[in-house]
Amino acid sequence: MKKRAELYKFSWLNKWFVLKLVILSFFWYLCYECFQVVKNIEPLKTFIPNELLGVSEDASIADVKKAYRKLSRLKHPDKNPDNPEAVNEFIQITKAYTVSQFFIFFNFEFCLDYD
Repeated sequence: MKKRAELYKFSWLNKWFVLKLVILSFFWYLCYECFQVVKNIEPLKTFIPNELLGVSEDASIADVKKAYRKLSRLKHPDKNPDNPEAVNEFIQITKAYTVSQFFIFFNFEFCLDYD
C-alpha cells in the first residue's frame, strides 16, 4: 500500500494541470496590465458623478433624477447640433447618473453599518 501511495503521490501534477496553471497565470497577468493602463487614463481620474450632475454627495434619488433630467435636456446632442462636444457631455452626464443611481440604490454605507 505504501508503494502505491508513493507512486500516485503527485498524480494530480500532470501536463493538463500545468497547462491550466499557465493559462490562468497568463490571464491574471493580462488583467494586471489592463488595470495599469486604465488607472492612468486622465478622464477617469476627474470623473466625479456628483460634480457633473451638480448635486451633493448625500442627495436623494429624486434630486439626482431631477438634476439628470434637467442637464440631459440642456446638453442633449439634438438640442445642440452646432456643438461637437455635445455628444461627449451627454454621455458623461448619463454615466454620472448611472453611477450615482447604483451607489444610492445599493447604499454601501448601510451595508457597512449593518455589522
